[in-house]
Amino acid sequence: MKYLLLTGFVSLALTATASFAEEKCGEAKGNMIVGKVTLQCLKITGTAKFDGTTIAGNLHITGPLEAKSAKLSSLKVAGVVTLTDTTVSGPVNIAGTLEAKNTTFLDKILFQGKSASFTHSTLKDIEITSKASQKTTIYLEDDSVINGNITFKNGNGLVKNHHATLNGKIIGGKMAQ
Repeated sequence: MKYLLLTGFVSLALTATASFAEEKCGEAKGNMIVGKVTLQCLKITGTAKFDGTTIAGNLHITGPLEAKSAKLSSLKVAGVVTLTDTTVSGPVNIAGTLEAKNTTFLDKILFQGKSASFTHSTLKDIEITSKASQKTTIYLEDDSVINGNITFKNGNGLVKNHHATLNGKIIGGKMAQ
């Protein structure tokens, strides 16, 4: 089942289709719901929902992202991010909040925000670049595995570990007791 539902600007579908044919990134404004299709790269300003979607190149979103059973390459989001049963193969840059369930991150995560949670997920290094005065909490739950370091650049971080494995160090923060 393939579906692509776009709301917002009516010319959006034509613009995105033409851009993908030329191997340029499509741009979308408004709400976007995408099913089991493969897209090369995409830039969205608005709400994005992916279900079984593959993005082979860069994905930039300003607004909330909800992805289920997706395969994503490079990911840059300013907003609330919810990933379920998803694989992200390239670098991740998120400013906002992150909730990942049954998700695999194959490259480094750059995160700026108050909290990120990983449930039954696998990731490499995560670097938190929040403001100096902001405390960031990273929640690791239900057999999540971190194969790298958790680095808080502002020195004000907390990691809450509930049955997860950390194969690295916590730098600039501490483990909750």
